[in-house]
Amino acid sequence: MLLLASCTSVGVPVSHVSVPSTLSFDAIPITTRVTRTLTLTNSGTAAANIQVTVGAPLSASSEPLTVPALGSLDVPVSAIVDGYEAVSANLVVTSPERTFDVAVTLTVDPDLDDDGALALGAGGDDCDDERADVHPGADETCDGSDEDCDDRIDEAAVDTFAAWTDGDDDGYGTGTSFQVCALGSLQAAVDGDCNDGDASVHPNAVEEFYDGIDADCAEDSDYDADQDGYDSDAYGGTDCDDAVAAIHPDAVDTPYDGIDTDCGGGSDYDADGDGQDSIAWGGLDCDDGDENRFVGQTEVDDGVDQDCDVLVDEDSLVRGDWSFRELMLTPSTQSGAFLELANTSGRTLDLAGLRLEGPTDTSLPAMSVLADEVVLLCTSADPATNGGITNCDAVITLDSQPALWAKNRALDEVDATAWTLTSGVSVHTTASPDANDAESAWCASTTAYGDGDLGTPGVDEACP
Repeated sequence: MLLLASCTSVGVPVSHVSVPSTLSFDAIPITTRVTRTLTLTNSGTAAANIQVTVGAPLSASSEPLTVPALGSLDVPVSAIVDGYEAVSANLVVTSPERTFDVAVTLTVDPDLDDDGALALGAGGDDCDDERADVHPGADETCDGSDEDCDDRIDEAAVDTFAAWTDGDDDGYGTGTSFQVCALGSLQAAVDGDCNDGDASVHPNAVEEFYDGIDADCAEDSDYDADQDGYDSDAYGGTDCDDAVAAIHPDAVDTPYDGIDTDCGGGSDYDADGDGQDSIAWGGLDCDDGDENRFVGQTEVDDGVDQDCDVLVDEDSLVRGDWSFRELMLTPSTQSGAFLELANTSGRTLDLAGLRLEGPTDTSLPAMSVLADEVVLLCTSADPATNGGITNCDAVITLDSQPALWAKNRALDEVDATAWTLTSGVSVHTTASPDANDAESAWCASTTAYGDGDLGTPGVDEACP
């Protein structure tokens, strides 16, 4: 570091300028302007007026410069070198007190693109030192340049693509493929043309079915328009709809969509094939998933309605299979009346098809009931209005003469019109249907339920 100090009387501001003794332009690109910074510092209390002078190939501002007191000044210095030999240059900083000579060295990077090959001018064989992908041994690509520096362009390029001869110029070729950087005349990038003498025939052509010509080169039947593997039945095949691929003899038929998917010819609304359409689609079959249930079938005592008349095992039901067990006709609340019905058959039964006569006849819902199990029939299923009952199985209308029917047979009936009944108290019995019509067969309940009425709704209870 070179120092300049001016000698003045004590107390007068002076400058103390420092100038770097060297400035380096190492490994710079050839023929490219590069700028370095020369930093001048002033530790004195007075500003210093500075002049910078440079020689070729350097350039810098020729205007007078000022380094502020107790400060610094960055001076840009540029250089352009057009050869690979090391170069030195003159750089002089002058002030009223002194002149500074700064040693400047300049060297050019012989491998500017860092591809491992020296530039031609530096004694190497890199024919383009500004592109790292260009040097001897580089992969040649289809870009119109000589990447491997062998004075040939795009030879054996790594990004060529396959092409085929396209005699009819329809965009599809045939024969043996060859590699190209770009398509030439009567060449195609796609093969598969099954007739290279007819431009209307190629893999992307629109197939005209039933004309005997394989226009799209698919090598499939010209009589199978929907390509499902089955020829049209209009041309000797078995496909009943050759416009829809999902319809053919081996398809899985979806019932109720109005489509003969498997070309079977049967009704699409008879899923179980028992000869009757589903009742949900205008037919008579009450269970179109069971071929053994249809109108006219023989009823079997098995808890199933085989003959689709809504009644379950009605031909086998007899008086005594169902029995009334508890009756509430005088509830404290308007909607609190109920009837308890017991399965006394010794086997599992279903309520389906049973009818309870009352102010309005009620068809009871399908419900499987085990032997000796009870069913609670309420005039309201809302605990807020029925006295607090929460376990109603069905809603009915009820009067003092309930009767349970299956088809034209009465299974149990009671006439309580003349009975003496207490408000808010139910009556219950264990008597059979042939003995429970007498008031003496019933006894008053003593157990409170819900909102305070007496009874055991939903629970079978014997008289004391």
